[in-house]
Amino acid sequence: MAFILRDGDKVPVAGKPLDAEGNDAVVDGVPAWASSDESLATVIADDADPFTAYVSTVPGPGVGVVTITATVDADVGEGTETITGSLDVEVVADDAAVFNLTPGTPEPRDEPEPEPEPEPEPEPGPL
Repeated sequence: MAFILRDGDKVPVAGKPLDAEGNDAVVDGVPAWASSDESLATVIADDADPFTAYVSTVPGPGVGVVTITATVDADVGEGTETITGSLDVEVVADDAAVFNLTPGTPEPRDEPEPEPEPEPEPEPGPL
């Protein structure tokens, strides 16, 4: 199931490397963060804490699912092994905020039908 994020919003994402038993894992370096589709969302590592990054959706008409990944080298005793975490983010349209009205082309107004003129009264004939 994807995390839902509105178009134009951002959210912090924290990564935590763990071993197979769920204990903190020793890593070599900092994670490399990436977005599978930067037209939908970008990801930027936090300068103060490289294990946290900010996912920002790109304002505009784009909606869909993007995968955010963090990859880091884990120390496995006799070397390192690359481990990767991922998060699917569903970018959805923002709530409606404006109701635009667009005028069409002016049309001539309908002129009312003229009322018929009354029939003239017949003139009296000779008596």
